[in-house]
Amino acid sequence: MKAIPLISASRWLVKRGDCTRISWKESAEKLTFGRRVHKHNLALFLFTDLLVVTKRKSDEKFLVLDYSPRNMIQVTELESSEGIPGLGEQPGFALWLTLLQNHENKTQEMLLSFCSESDRGRWMEAVTPASSQVRMMHVPNINSPRSCNIRYRERKFTRIGIVQR
Repeated sequence: MKAIPLISASRWLVKRGDCTRISWKESAEKLTFGRRVHKHNLALFLFTDLLVVTKRKSDEKFLVLDYSPRNMIQVTELESSEGIPGLGEQPGFALWLTLLQNHENKTQEMLLSFCSESDRGRWMEAVTPASSQVRMMHVPNINSPRSCNIRYRERKFTRIGIVQR
């Protein structure tokens, strides 16, 4: 795997999180120890221009399994778990991650499962290119007839607190 410099003036960490990759064997040939479904714990690192897929080796050490430019990534919510082993009756909190051009210049598709619906949703929003990372929010001023617009950056938090001074 080609080494890439992670430290750069134009690159910073946008999101970091854990998920589980689900894979399975399609063939009916004899399986080793009868395992058809494999689940691997992964750690994802989303930078401003790059997604890095890793496996945790220790608390702060990771083994890079794959990476892709951020503009070459697609995510699709899993609508049905029919025909997919390892997910049971419900699709849970899974999504398809497609690296259109990974480190080998190949297309790689992964089925990833997250611990909650909001976690999956935040990853889908973070990976999907937004028209603008900075959003405007209209806030009426409580003590006067004037109102204001506040610029804010979306983070992983789902609520915004407003404090009156």
